Amino acid sequence: MKHQAYKAFIFSLLLPGAGQFYSGTYARGIFWFIVGLMSWLIIGAYAVACHLISAVMAYNYVARKAGQDEIWPDI
Repeated sequence: MKHQAYKAFIFSLLLPGAGQFYSGTYARGIFWFIVGLMSWLIIGAYAVACHLISAVMAYNYVARKAGQDEIWPDI
């Protein structure tokens, strides 16, 4: 089967490792799938943490000005 380079590129853009599977290099495909998955998990967890910290800080700022109790006042 003749493979086309642009298809490997598009497959890998959609799912890391898919282009390698398409080209027949399965070990590389598994490697890049795991690397891509771990990257998204780490970045996703970091993004959620930043979002929560931002929300808590905003809450604390408004609560402090209004004389109300803060949540996690040390942040």
